[in-house]
Amino acid sequence: MSNLTIACHGCNQEKGQQPLDLFLKTGKGRRRRTLVNAKAFAGKDAKKIAQRKTHEENRLQQIQSQAKAPLKDAAAVNSTRWALYMALRETGLPVEVGSGGRTKWNRSQQHYQKAHWIDAACAGESGASVRLDPDHRPLLIGAKGHGERQRARLDKNGFPVGHKSVTKFSWGFQTGDMVRAVVPKGKFAGTHVGRVAIRARPSFALSTTALEKPFDVHPKYMAILHRSDGYVYN
Repeated sequence: MSNLTIACHGCNQEKGQQPLDLFLKTGKGRRRRTLVNAKAFAGKDAKKIAQRKTHEENRLQQIQSQAKAPLKDAAAVNSTRWALYMALRETGLPVEVGSGGRTKWNRSQQHYQKAHWIDAACAGESGASVRLDPDHRPLLIGAKGHGERQRARLDKNGFPVGHKSVTKFSWGFQTGDMVRAVVPKGKFAGTHVGRVAIRARPSFALSTTALEKPFDVHPKYMAILHRSDGYVYN
């Protein structure tokens, strides 16, 4: 597969059938997103602002250079899907297949938004009439393990810069527990749900999907929702 390149959903939809050079000059939504991203990247740093300006001036050439690069992951999927279908059919179980066009038609006719899990529900003949909540968010599960044996944190040269706590349990909590924290005051006041990490000091680190970085919460404000089982749930 070639003549394709990676693009964000907004640019992909806005471009449509327009020639690339015309879209780069006239795309209002693209220009707005570019300014937001440029500000986030460069801030007031003059050097980064100059880098971003040069990047934008050469964007057409950069995209065209990527257009003929084969998408190896997509090619791998296309080359194996029929082998997978044949293997599943040999089990004797009912197997249904459908084209991407059929999936899109089913989804569009039922006025569902674009999402991978909705496409999966609308695939094939049986996907022509499905009932689902488009605002539903699937549960994301990630394997985190039960800790590690490494006791020292290392710098880039391999020298120890700190040591981890020996214990994983404190105040009835352990690293990996899912908790609800009701913080009465301060910068993080409110109710938070997330994964806790035990620390030597009285406050623990709480990681949530709403915030990029963990923050400290005293265990007296926490309540157990789910004991650690080696996975994280979002």
